[in-house]
Amino acid sequence: MQQIIYLEVDDDITTIRNRLEWAQAPRVLLVIPRGCPALHRPLDFKLLRRQVDALGIEVALVSKDPVVQDLAYEHKFSIFSTTKRGQRARRWRKAGEGEILRPPARPQPRWSLGSALEKNPSLRRALRVARQVLASGIFLIVVGVLILGAYLVVPGAKIVLMPASEVVSVTVPLTASPTVEAVDVEQLLLPARIVEARVEGRAQIPTTGTKDAPDAPATGTVVFINRSAVSVTVPKGTAVSTSAGTPIRFLTLEDVTLPPTVGGIARVGVQAAEPGPIGNVGVNLINRVEGPMAVKVRVTNDEPTGGGTVKQASMVTPADKERLRAALLQQLQQKAYAAMTEELSESEFVPAESLQVELILVENYDKFVEEVADTLGLEMRIVVSGVVIDEADAEPLMLKMLHSQVRSGFDLLPETIHLQRGQVIGVRQEDRAVQFVMEGTGVMAAHLDVSLIQEAIRGQTVEFAQDYLRANVPLRAEPQVTLSPEWLPGKRIPWLPLRINVVVQAGE
Repeated sequence: MQQIIYLEVDDDITTIRNRLEWAQAPRVLLVIPRGCPALHRPLDFKLLRRQVDALGIEVALVSKDPVVQDLAYEHKFSIFSTTKRGQRARRWRKAGEGEILRPPARPQPRWSLGSALEKNPSLRRALRVARQVLASGIFLIVVGVLILGAYLVVPGAKIVLMPASEVVSVTVPLTASPTVEAVDVEQLLLPARIVEARVEGRAQIPTTGTKDAPDAPATGTVVFINRSAVSVTVPKGTAVSTSAGTPIRFLTLEDVTLPPTVGGIARVGVQAAEPGPIGNVGVNLINRVEGPMAVKVRVTNDEPTGGGTVKQASMVTPADKERLRAALLQQLQQKAYAAMTEELSESEFVPAESLQVELILVENYDKFVEEVADTLGLEMRIVVSGVVIDEADAEPLMLKMLHSQVRSGFDLLPETIHLQRGQVIGVRQEDRAVQFVMEGTGVMAAHLDVSLIQEAIRGQTVEFAQDYLRANVPLRAEPQVTLSPEWLPGKRIPWLPLRINVVVQAGE
């Protein structure tokens, strides 16, 4: 079983030894490429032999390098000129064995220059002179090449050009609809989606209606008449009332004791149980005693009661309810809008005009219409929906519109493109489609052919280069030409285009 290891050109003896450690066959054929410096020293072969003996494997070499072949022969390694020959050899040589596969010895020439020089002194002198002349010529050539190279390479030029530029802008009306699945560049349509948010809240406003409301209660004096011959005490807070129509009740303000005779009387002050003018009654209208005292005493008023008054009080009107409802709905929609925007990506937005109340779950007022109250409160819980639009969907459409405004010979500069969402035109209620405006701006700059400019001005004077650039290149500012190093004579643009650095400052 054999394994072939192909060495790399930059492999050395250390790499070869490491690769042999990973060999998986008892016979390894090392293929040495042309130009590989490994195994060009006796020490390399000694280290190789030591590694081979330590691993207990057989190693043969493939190389056409005479140095490698000679060293392999000296250190008793089989050497082959091709890989196929190495694979076909049934037996490789091991250390200590006498015969080895080696290429035939190269024949020695019968005549050599060394022997001729030894025999001919004049030839040696002529050869010495020729070497000196050759060395001088080579030196002059090298110096000339260096001077020429310095002339071509050292000079440099920096040309700063500001091409003519103009601002382009477009305003495009777009429609985003939940019924659209993909961007339609021709119809200016964008996809959209519906999102919902459930919110609740409470609000309170002052009432605006007014009406008469009871204020101070009526007061007066009643006369109690004893029905028996024993003394009777009528306690404070005893209720007396009228008997005609709706009873009007009064309460005594203090205890009073009647004398122990039938028909004995006593007077006591009373106050109407309810405030307002309802307690202002005429003479002898208070004639009924409530409770257990009715069997002991009779009552009457020999003077009218008075002092019951009214005042202007605030009350709830239907307009208050409508105003409060509208204000709370607006507040809840703003709350829902904030909740929706928190869940959107950076490029998405929800037009406020697209918000819609989908469902009212709770609507509770704390007062009734015409009820006397200074304030009216409302608690609501609703579901709000909105239309989500991704501005990123509009980018390819807007770029197409901007590029359509670029004139021939100009390029739109990507770093100057700015897209901005404009106002919302409207929302179609039937399909929730949102119509809005997108605005795009950018800068178009004249296209400059740098290679053509370099070819036209190379080797020319600075004045020629500046005149050429003014006449043939659309610029918005004077061209700037800088030569380096400054101490070089001639003041010309370099011959090599690669030494002409053309800097195009397209942005405004």
